[in-house]
Order: sequence, then C-alpha cells, then structure tokens
Amino acid sequence: MVDNFQIGDPVYWNSNSGKVSFVGETKFAPGIWIGITLDQSVGEHNGTYFGVKYFEYELLTENENLDDQIESLEELIKKLQEEKKEMNEKNNNLEEKMNSSEKEKVFLANLKLRDEIFSLQNQFDEMEYSLQEKQKEENIVVTEIEEVTDSLQSRNKTILNQKIDEMNKEIAELTFNFNNKKKLEKKLKNAQ
Repeated sequence: MVDNFQIGDPVYWNSNSGKVSFVGETKFAPGIWIGITLDQSVGEHNGTYFGVKYFEYELLTENENLDDQIESLEELIKKLQEEKKEMNEKNNNLEEKMNSSEKEKVFLANLKLRDEIFSLQNQFDEMEYSLQEKQKEENIVVTEIEEVTDSLQSRNKTILNQKIDEMNKEIAELTFNFNNKKKLEKKLKNAQ
C-alpha cells in the first residue's frame, strides 16, 4: 500500500487532510515510511524525527491552507472515486465470470466440505471417547492384576511359612527321636 503514494499526493489522516512529503526508509524503524505535512498544525512532528530531518515543514497562511485543503480534498475524492470505479468493474467482471451454475457448484462443494468436516469431527470425538474408555478399562485391569498379585504373594507367603513350621516340627521331632535313640543305645551299652 505504501508503494501507491508519491510525494505531493493528497492524504487524509486522523481526521486531518494533508499531503505526502516523504516516502522512503528511515533510521528509526525498518521498512518504507510516509511523512505527511498536515494542512493544519496538529501533527506530532515537523518533518524531523529523532534528530533526522526527513522533509521541510512549511506553515501555510490560513488562505493558502484552505485553498490547499480544498484542492487536496478534491484530489483525494477524485482518487477514491477512481478506485471505487475500478473495484466495481473488477467485482462485475468476477460476477460475470461466475455464472449461476458455478456459484451453485461452489455452494454445494462448500456444503459437502462442511459435512465432511462435521463427520470427521464426530469420528474424532468417538475415537477420543473410545480411547478414554479403553484407558479406564486398562486401569481397572491393572488394578485387578495388582490385587491378584498381592493376594497370591500373601497366600504364597502364608503357605511357605506353614511349610517352614511343618519342617521345623519334623526336624525337632527327628532330633528328639535321634537323641532318645542315642540315650537308649547308651543305656543298652552300659547295661551289657
């Protein structure tokens, strides 16, 4: 849009008319900038910004100012009318190119696309719900496995402790019997 302006072009900025006094690169920011001389002294700068002069600012007399304003506004109105005419011509050309069957095709294609998007969204929602349900089921199964594992470990520990107790009793009994046998053998030997 900046490329469309030339020095001297009439402009309307912030409810004020004026003319373009500078178009180009600046030291304060990258890109192409436009400097405007407003018809009334209401601007923020005088053509100098951060110590760099980009254009001369001339304060006009009230009559010169009004004449320039009128001329600037007339030029701006003419330019805007030309742009509006060009836009209308382009719009009419586009409408002529798109006959009603093409418009209908575009409309139907848009409807079909909207239906496909809706269908895909529904499929996505269903898959997301299904995934959440599967995750819940998986969590339940993991919990059940942990409970069964804990139960089996507890049961195996109980059985193992029972077996150890039984073996300790057998060992105690065997030790008792062995000691009694030794005593008997000793008594028999002493009795002979």
